[in-house]
Amino acid sequence: MVERNKNEAAARPQPALALFVCWAVLLAALAATPFLLHDPSLLRRPLVVFSSGFVMGEDRGFGFVLLSLGKNRGLLPGDRFRVLRRGLSICELRVRKAADDWASADILRETMRQGERVTVGDSVSHELFR
Repeated sequence: MVERNKNEAAARPQPALALFVCWAVLLAALAATPFLLHDPSLLRRPLVVFSSGFVMGEDRGFGFVLLSLGKNRGLLPGDRFRVLRRGLSICELRVRKAADDWASADILRETMRQGERVTVGDSVSHELFR
């Protein structure tokens, strides 16, 4: 009978552990507060954004492309994207101008994969580069 009570007590959730986890999360949030206060724009922008679209047009002469994403999907000038083809990264882009439903982005030549170039229809994936 005594063995059964010990097993039941071990199977019950431990309130001390739950309280510790809650405090740890709260302290982590408080630790991030000075960074948010240092850059107030972080408070106005979502911290985690994931968007995907495709290249609608390109201008090789000036080194920029048009994307099928815009402000309505959370894009802002300066955001960075990765161009993907068949799951492989081709290069990275930096948004120059964002309209409501499209954006223009500069091709970052230093990130270009050897022997590749951006073409219409390539996928673009927004990763948290902000």
